[in-house]
Amino acid sequence: MNDQTRFRTIFIFSVFCLGSNAQSQTTETERFVNDIQSQVAQLSQRSNTLAKEFVTAVAIMNGVQARLSSLNYAILKQQGKPTPKTTEECLTLRAGICGNHIAAFLTVADQLGLRSRPVEFYIAGPSPAQNASHICAEVYYNQQWHLFDVTWGTYFVFQNNVASIDQIRQFRAKSRDWAVTNESDLWYLQWKDAGHDPLVYVDHMPVDILRGRKGTIHLRPDKQIYKPVHQPNFVGRNTKNPDYGSIGVQLVDTAVGSTIVELQVVGKAGNGMIVLSNGKQHTRLPMSMLNVGTNVIKLTRPTHDSGIAVTIDVDPTIGVGYVVYSSIQVK
Repeated sequence: MNDQTRFRTIFIFSVFCLGSNAQSQTTETERFVNDIQSQVAQLSQRSNTLAKEFVTAVAIMNGVQARLSSLNYAILKQQGKPTPKTTEECLTLRAGICGNHIAAFLTVADQLGLRSRPVEFYIAGPSPAQNASHICAEVYYNQQWHLFDVTWGTYFVFQNNVASIDQIRQFRAKSRDWAVTNESDLWYLQWKDAGHDPLVYVDHMPVDILRGRKGTIHLRPDKQIYKPVHQPNFVGRNTKNPDYGSIGVQLVDTAVGSTIVELQVVGKAGNGMIVLSNGKQHTRLPMSMLNVGTNVIKLTRPTHDSGIAVTIDVDPTIGVGYVVYSSIQVK
């Protein structure tokens, strides 16, 4: 082999290796995003009536449901193997549950310029131990929000448009007839066969709904101790995203005449005032005065109603202020 032939062979081999290495460095998330872009571009060439945002949302939803199998996730757990946490891990292992589904949906939607946010459902069971939860996503286009239940491959059509969660909850059981659902999904079939209701959030009472983490979580007591069970364990605002908001906590069935609230703090971030409200009565305390561990907060007056609201007035100059807690006790 002469020098010119040897150089050409080495050059071709080097180019091949570089190409293979570049391909191996492409993440599963990047491949997923590229697939969705190709699908949306292809369908957009063939349809002039479907909104591009709708097409993109459905493409991501279908892609997540196909790639992040809840059945595979259950198999991993049953086998005692580690379950995926990040979107990249979920895509690599082809496994995930509803929280993973929405995390992946929001990640891809953000990369494709789609305005979206989570919609969380916290469903009260007969006792706190029997609480349940589910999570969907909302996508904003045509001047309104539209709900997509990624786990079940579902959206709801109302007056020829994809409905928002507000519209769905307004019509309750009737809105079940609006559902366009992928009922052939194996996890959906297993869920139904086990007697579960995939669309329980549509008309179940009571349920707490957080849209972009904005809303109120109701906690019920066990001997006047309140613990989040299948519910968020923080109060306040943990992101500056304008489509997101602040979580408040409502303690129900508190003893009338209570004077003390003990807050078990796990951590905190940002700044603001923690506010304990009983009717028109408010007790305010700077977040800076809270420490990790037990915090004893004396109310300005004994309570006269059987309920205490816990909220955070976030410092607007920072935009974030939240407290992570493990339990709240009222005395």
